[in-house]
Amino acid sequence: MTFRILTAGAPPMSYQWRKGADSLPRQTNASLTLANVTAANAGDYSVAVTNALGGVRSTNAMLNILSVREELIAEVNFQDKQPERTSAWAYSSDPVPLKTNLVEMAGAGVGGATALIMRADGSGFTNNMNQDFTGFGFAVGVNAGRTNGINTTDLSLYRVYATIRTAGLTGKSAAGHLEWDFMATHRSVQGLSVPITLTTNFQVYSFVLSDGLVADYNSDSWNQFTNEFDQINGLQLIVGAADWLSQYGANPSSALYISNVKFVRLLPAISAQPNRAP
Repeated sequence: MTFRILTAGAPPMSYQWRKGADSLPRQTNASLTLANVTAANAGDYSVAVTNALGGVRSTNAMLNILSVREELIAEVNFQDKQPERTSAWAYSSDPVPLKTNLVEMAGAGVGGATALIMRADGSGFTNNMNQDFTGFGFAVGVNAGRTNGINTTDLSLYRVYATIRTAGLTGKSAAGHLEWDFMATHRSVQGLSVPITLTTNFQVYSFVLSDGLVADYNSDSWNQFTNEFDQINGLQLIVGAADWLSQYGANPSSALYISNVKFVRLLPAISAQPNRAP
């Protein structure tokens, strides 16, 4: 969740965001981003802007938090909900022997669930370390029926999830990316990409479709996506790890683990009805 303010005046400008009457520590940029928003974040937000000539405070912007439930459109958990297709790859700037394989393993996922493991053998780099670019990744595809909720172009009502970890790192984390390809019959409607940081612990990556995943796409393609959203009947998740040599090394056990993939529609939560006497 991000608040932004547009200002006009003599630079430099200074900013101080507030919630109600309280200044928010270290929130001194032209925008305010709230991560992992909960009911505790609800309230009135404003910002004070100052320069050498004086200052002004914005009007309040109210943040309301509404409870929602998730209606499942598509899911892969590698147990009762299997992928329709999977694939894996590795690449490098120089031709070296790189091997990949995909295997499902019980107990390797979150809470002992089954996970899909993509292993990448980088031992071929041992005598061929002069690489301009290297990486590895895999894709998981699943059908998504329109009858399960794909019937609106309000993309703030849709969320995608992926639960992923990595192995074989030489450091604590590595650069990577997620790409969600939304498929209609025999074609891709749109691909939405976001950079991520991969770690050796499982991380849940979760995005509402309107949350800026389309920064690399022009307005025409985004408009086409919203216009054709109700034609989607499939979903493909691509997970990629980049900079193999600097972050993974010549490690034959480099791997990506994926425990869950979900695509949901957000609906208002149904509040419990009070018990009534007969």
